Amino acid sequence: MTELAERPADLNGSSVPGPEPTKSTQQRVDDGDLTERVGSVRDWLAQPRFEGITRLHTARDVADQQGSIAVEYGVARDAAEAFHALLRERFAAGRAITTFGPYSPGQAVAQKRRGLEAIYLAAGRRRPRGR
Repeated sequence: MTELAERPADLNGSSVPGPEPTKSTQQRVDDGDLTERVGSVRDWLAQPRFEGITRLHTARDVADQQGSIAVEYGVARDAAEAFHALLRERFAAGRAITTFGPYSPGQAVAQKRRGLEAIYLAAGRRRPRGR
């Protein structure tokens, strides 16, 4: 938790009257909720798919910056887990995955429907060319 700043001074240099900050105004969430979220983040970061990754922030840092509304991206999570399993399987077998970079979302859907196992989507290719 950061230190509270000094109270602002008026033009005469005396401190401006106001309510004293309380612990409840200094904390966004109660300790129990934060502790639960820290544990959840720690478990998520401990998954085998993140093995070997050096993190700059602790699980508490991540949990402290999360919003209060839980958002679940189930389809994306399931797809990421399946793709990770596919990559691990291919790596163990010494096989590669052939992929292409679509120029549009429609082209990505068409490639997936034709059975392409992986699609490379670079940050610069989110929109069709010419726009």
